[in-house]
Amino acid sequence: MFKVEIVERIMICAENDWMDLLSTVEEITQSLADNPTYSKAIVAELGFWADEVDMRYIRSKECETLEEKEVLSHNPIMSARESFGTEV
Repeated sequence: MFKVEIVERIMICAENDWMDLLSTVEEITQSLADNPTYSKAIVAELGFWADEVDMRYIRSKECETLEEKEVLSHNPIMSARESFGTEV
């Protein structure tokens, strides 16, 4: 069973200033309150929202890693292994 873990994902959105995703989850949860008979469709929307948060988070982490590798490739002195001759 898929766990939405809504609080954790809201915290990720807040930390990364993803206001569009925070607004979306607010709209989805309000829809649940306004239309409880459509709960299955609304829960599906929460799943889509959670997937979007996860994908954006993964992409942001990949960009951070890429930027670090790019800096090291242009500045080899910053690599501890090359500077000290040891493996890290």
